[in-house]
Amino acid sequence: MNTPKLVKKLKSFHFFLIFFSLFIGSYDMAYSNPKEWSVEMTMAPKKDPKYFFRPVPDSPFISYTSGTRNYLLNMETGREINIPHWVDAIPTPFKGLVTIPKLVPNIRVAPRYGFIPEFGSMEFYRTNDLLKGKKRPFFKDRTLPGAYQTMAIIEKNEDKIILRMVTESFLNKKNVFLQDYEILLNHDQSPKKMRTLYRRAKKFCPNIEVSLPMLSKSGKYFAAVDPKSRHMKIYTMDDKFKCHLFKDLQMPTGKVDFSYDDKLMAFHVSPVNPKDVAYVVKTQDLSNQIDIMTYNLETGYFNWVSECKKSNCYYPSFTPDGSLYYMKQKANASYEFVKLKRKVQ
Repeated sequence: MNTPKLVKKLKSFHFFLIFFSLFIGSYDMAYSNPKEWSVEMTMAPKKDPKYFFRPVPDSPFISYTSGTRNYLLNMETGREINIPHWVDAIPTPFKGLVTIPKLVPNIRVAPRYGFIPEFGSMEFYRTNDLLKGKKRPFFKDRTLPGAYQTMAIIEKNEDKIILRMVTESFLNKKNVFLQDYEILLNHDQSPKKMRTLYRRAKKFCPNIEVSLPMLSKSGKYFAAVDPKSRHMKIYTMDDKFKCHLFKDLQMPTGKVDFSYDDKLMAFHVSPVNPKDVAYVVKTQDLSNQIDIMTYNLETGYFNWVSECKKSNCYYPSFTPDGSLYYMKQKANASYEFVKLKRKVQ
């Protein structure tokens, strides 16, 4: 018997049990909840996806990025539509718009930062235009630096939506910025007119330092990485954009997403090597056994959603009807998008 390997396995298993006793409870309960979810559909993209994707609300489409191209993929037919630019195309929390940064390299910052393109504009496209092959933006905003973006709908009625966008700039001392938009709607709820509400972007969380925030769909909560501890934390924000701690998850996680009713937050995590799970890195060692977990903001309970044996599962994303998408890294180095539906609500 190989004693060193056995010791290593026992240590890993010991840490595995400690992890679940801290955050979940007993081991028996830890993997009970995947049985409450059923796979509704899967689809392998034609291209190798990067780390991030998002479903378009109330549609069969998801957006994803591969190489230097953005795509909309129809999960029902497999049809893919090439859409503008090459940095994350993010659907808004309503079906009408997709936001895509238009970024250009800046030679002046290359010696210090490398060719990180964070200069350009945030472009908003009508979803229906993109599906028809039209590539002219509906609206451009040059007030927000950075490419990393997250959105919430903080006000909505039949005629108007107030959309909040938060971006992070890695070149501007990792500052996080906020801009609100008024979007007037047509009778079919498609966007008619749009404008920024602030002449200049607001500083997000001026009282504390956060990194890589992700807003809940209503803007009531947001989650962000603590730059010092690397823990994922949940916050609320007051009318002056100051931020207040709601919950420290006491562990690092992958990129999070909130359900539309603000009850659940989903993320990926490794029970074997939780500290090795990167927030935005896609491909990781399959021995990390990365799976999807939810945190219930009302009860404080953690529960598993997936049980991805011999594979890793990343970047969960909710739909308005409560379904959950994720990206699966399989043992043969291929990827597929998976849509889950909860059996019991």
